[in-house]
Amino acid sequence: AANERLISDCGFELVDEFVLPDSSWWDSYYLPLEARLARYRDRFAGDPEKLGLLEPIQTEIDIRREYAEYYGYVFFLLRRPA
Repeated sequence: AANERLISDCGFELVDEFVLPDSSWWDSYYLPLEARLARYRDRFAGDPEKLGLLEPIQTEIDIRREYAEYYGYVFFLLRRPA
């Protein structure tokens, strides 16, 4: 209800809302991202500054892996009224 009110207050109409299944996140985003991180870790093994840039990304993946049952992402499809 709060999101719908915010959408309306911002001058939009809600067309649809949906939640992607967890498998979509893992198959299309988190697992490929994690594989890329592994390659970058090897590539930047001698550069602590660049390795440090990878840490927050891995943390996000780890949090999702551990706590996915407690949160999710909702997508809202909006339009401006005619």
